Amino acid sequence: MIAVLYVDDEPALLDIGKIFLEQSGSISVDTCSSAAFAQERLAERSYDAIVSDYQMPMTNGIEFLKYVRNQHNDLPFILFTGRGREEVVIEALNLGADFYLQKGGKPVPQFAELVHKIKQAVRNKRSEQRINESEERYRTLFEKASDAIFMLERGVFVDCNTQALEFFGCTREQLIGSRPGDYSSVILPDSGQPAEKNSGFLHDVLQGESGISEWRYQRKDGRVFDVEINLTRLDTKEKDLVLAVIRDSSERKLVEEALRESARIMTDIISFLPDATCAINSDGRVI
Repeated sequence: MIAVLYVDDEPALLDIGKIFLEQSGSISVDTCSSAAFAQERLAERSYDAIVSDYQMPMTNGIEFLKYVRNQHNDLPFILFTGRGREEVVIEALNLGADFYLQKGGKPVPQFAELVHKIKQAVRNKRSEQRINESEERYRTLFEKASDAIFMLERGVFVDCNTQALEFFGCTREQLIGSRPGDYSSVILPDSGQPAEKNSGFLHDVLQGESGISEWRYQRKDGRVFDVEINLTRLDTKEKDLVLAVIRDSSERKLVEEALRESARIMTDIISFLPDATCAINSDGRVI
């Protein structure tokens, strides 16, 4: 059910409007005879939309709209008035009114149009809220991720998370608009050559290929460390965006090297034993 606050200084119009709007079956209406009373009602409960007259004593519809935008931000607001001056329409829309409808004519089609505009305004607002909530959830996951996450456009950083700033040791202002090579060098693991010399570094990703690769980063302070980097092209209509997720794999590399060294030592020990020797696992199988 859509809760509407209908404001007009003519009681007869309020009664008629309430009847027609509630006949839709999806709208409930509270009425107020002035903007001052409406402000009190807004302090008491929340509404999904406001329908307001323009010409009212003390506070007109434009001034009421200013109040609503200041106190209730994006609450859908429809100016429904007999005053059809162009300057009023322009000012109302510039101040954030969702729709402007002029009174007059037969009540049935007039209020049918008002019902349509109310539903449309509320639908737009709820869609916008869902988008904002989705973006907020994405941003929270983005910022709380333990991996460094970057967004690049044509090789330039356009967004990043907090972990990415720690990764490069810089501020967001310093990072956005710069390139990866401005903060560290990427060394190809096999050749030991800077990755910038590899012309296909981002080209393959922009062509739709993606996957996890291992790289070796060298910061300007000379420290070299291993990372896993996952580059993925993001499908957008206007921009060539690449999402980069980087994970420091130095500790994993150290563990793997320690395991290899342990296995090598064990092999050397076994090879020097004078008697036949084998190793078995917990299941009793020779390994």
